[in-house]
Amino acid sequence: MISELGLAACWLLAGGRWLALRNLGRVLRTARTPVAAAFPAAMSSVSVCVPARDEERVIGRLLASLCAQDYPDLEILVIDDHSTDRTASIVDQVAAVDRRVRRVAAPSLPDGWLGKNHALHVGSQEARGDLLLFVDADTFHHPAAVRSAAQWLGDADVLVVLSGQEVGGWAEKVVSPFFWSLVLPAIDVAKAEDPQKPDEAMGNGQFALYRASAYRSIGGHGAVRDVVVEDVSLVRRMKHASLKYRIAVAPELTRTRMYRSFSEVWRGFSKNVAVVRSDHRLGDTCVTLTVIGLVGLAELGPWIGVAAGGWFLLPAFLHLAALYWMRSAILRRTCRQPGDDWPGRSISPAWALLQPVGAVLGLLVFSNALRLQWSRGAAWKGRSLAGGRAI
Repeated sequence: MISELGLAACWLLAGGRWLALRNLGRVLRTARTPVAAAFPAAMSSVSVCVPARDEERVIGRLLASLCAQDYPDLEILVIDDHSTDRTASIVDQVAAVDRRVRRVAAPSLPDGWLGKNHALHVGSQEARGDLLLFVDADTFHHPAAVRSAAQWLGDADVLVVLSGQEVGGWAEKVVSPFFWSLVLPAIDVAKAEDPQKPDEAMGNGQFALYRASAYRSIGGHGAVRDVVVEDVSLVRRMKHASLKYRIAVAPELTRTRMYRSFSEVWRGFSKNVAVVRSDHRLGDTCVTLTVIGLVGLAELGPWIGVAAGGWFLLPAFLHLAALYWMRSAILRRTCRQPGDDWPGRSISPAWALLQPVGAVLGLLVFSNALRLQWSRGAAWKGRSLAGGRAI
């Protein structure tokens, strides 16, 4: 009886993984390429808002890519969120050469606000553009990125662009695809863009373009001041207000280098998983434990099936083939080696063969997130995220 249940579970896992692959394929097929069309007669002014807290390692590269944009009416606001490194001096050096760049010093963080949310709120108050583009400091953009996004926005009120990822070290190439393989297959672009499904929303703080009037009509970042996943919450608020939302997948236009070492991968993804709500800690723990169990079964269960042999082999091998295809597709389509060239050097799909290593490390990250939920809570850039609402 136990073996029959195990075999049924193995087939269900394999079938579920192939369904996820179908959705991942649809998401990747929506990837767009740089727009080559001529500028329309009138282009809306764009204000780029960059939250920056101790970003000396990446801010120069970001600003170089923004200053190289082929967009005619652009201002670039870097909101210096009390940096203690060379961030401010680097921004000032660029601003001295390019008048479109301006550093804005964020005031002291008010009670009830999270740091990034407050920095973007300050930037939006200073912005003069008809469109507001929020990008993270660790991003890098094709010269046609702003123009392409403005054209894709069309008559919509917000455009969320899913960016490509830069992965350099072994931890980035092994662990990062594990987490992206959990997220990307769950994206349903049609549902996300459906105005009848306001809670189906996909945000991305790495690259999001808003009409300033629509953004301000829902209260902007002031309405999500204590929300950890503020990008998703903003989109949901816009959809509930019957504002039009679009999503695009554009790894050839914008890339992000999230982490650069195993230590950063460990701390960064642990923080991302450990969204701590002080009044829902038990519920968060139950969710995390459930995810650990289900993901562990889906990622490592097929290897148990291979070891068991017999009738388990076929569904186990189908599941492993699906896992390899998923990891290799993510590496091939959305990931690039670090560098300033476009489209950039691709990542060998051979890294996908380390799927079980990525799964084990990923599950350990989930366990560390669980530890954070029951200790001091997650923190980032020297600030605690404990007490913030999830979305």
